[in-house]
Amino acid sequence: MKKLLALIFVLSLLAAPAMAATPSQTLSGTFSQSGLNYFIEATQVHFGPTWYLASTKAFADYDKDGTVETIAQELSGLVGTTVTLTGCTGAGVFNVFTINGSFYRDPATPPPWTVR
Repeated sequence: MKKLLALIFVLSLLAAPAMAATPSQTLSGTFSQSGLNYFIEATQVHFGPTWYLASTKAFADYDKDGTVETIAQELSGLVGTTVTLTGCTGAGVFNVFTINGSFYRDPATPPPWTVR
């Protein structure tokens, strides 16, 4: 069982987008969703796997509706609005660290969905 859990952990690390060794970048524009993917204009932005977004309470009230909800609910509230993200490009997507100036995740640590 321990070997199976270790294998699952290693596979989850491999599935996480690789972080580029570039400084933080800023991306601003209209936030949208298509299926399970999020975009700023034509650039795909990555917040983590769907299960993580649906099951994890956000660090902040990103959509400013007065309630801190799950990440997925907060992101849904941002659709159609102008959003500014910081992050870096890696694995073909923009990996997000802040949303409108509010903390999302620490770029210096592994993505939280890879840590169990």
